[in-house]
Amino acid sequence: MPAFSQEQKSKLIDELTEEQINARNIAIRNAFFNNGFRIALLLLSISVAITSAYLTVYKKDPPGNLAVLNLCLSSLATIFSGFAFTQYKFGHREAIWHKIADSYTGLITELQFTDPEPGEFLRKLQKIREAGNDTPIDTKFDL
Repeated sequence: MPAFSQEQKSKLIDELTEEQINARNIAIRNAFFNNGFRIALLLLSISVAITSAYLTVYKKDPPGNLAVLNLCLSSLATIFSGFAFTQYKFGHREAIWHKIADSYTGLITELQFTDPEPGEFLRKLQKIREAGNDTPIDTKFDL
């Protein structure tokens, strides 16, 4: 297969740059959610501790609404913990999307400074495009 023409390289670089920016944005969004859930969980845990400490003042007859509030806050903390850290694994998603964006950078550099064999280059590109949230973190893109 003949090498890429300069026009093809230019089009590919533009396309890959757009995909790289998209991958970085997804990584940033996952980092935001990861940190957001951690902060929310921390605030909920602090609230549970405060209401529990306040409830200890009322040993015999605690206010019902305070006990219900403590129960609700404890439940929310448990739900947030399970949702953020077992179901969606935002930290893992952030790392894999940074890796995908870095792989696009490698392909862009390869196009800019070398004359890659099109079949091999498109195979690498396809492997990167197939990656996503469920891609194992130790995946190598062979760049």
